[in-house]
Amino acid sequence: MTDNTSSPNTPFTNEQIDALVSAVPGCTSPHRRALLHGILEEWSQTDLNEHLSRAAPKQIRFERTQLERLASQANKLAQAFSELELNSRFAVATRLLQANVDTGTIGPSFRSAQRMDRTRMGYGGTRRT
Repeated sequence: MTDNTSSPNTPFTNEQIDALVSAVPGCTSPHRRALLHGILEEWSQTDLNEHLSRAAPKQIRFERTQLERLASQANKLAQAFSELELNSRFAVATRLLQANVDTGTIGPSFRSAQRMDRTRMGYGGTRRT
């Protein structure tokens, strides 16, 4: 008769382990059944919780796809920045580094900042005093 309780560290009861061993086709040797029982018990004590907490392969593929899309967009952004003139790059970086910047409004705010800079500098590019 098998014990129906699990040890404090074993998520499986002996009855559940016996059911798993019985479900393995061709496992009729008493020695092999005892060995498989011991392997399942040890596995449930050491690796089962970690195994069950892993992301499913479908979730891993989805996350990998999302990261690949993000990397692609980051490359496009880096390329766009590299194509800007140095002054424009500096203006964008300055705007992004300001506290409480709503990145959704960078476009209009950036244009407003350019207008203010032109006004301060004068339209001819020399600074007004």
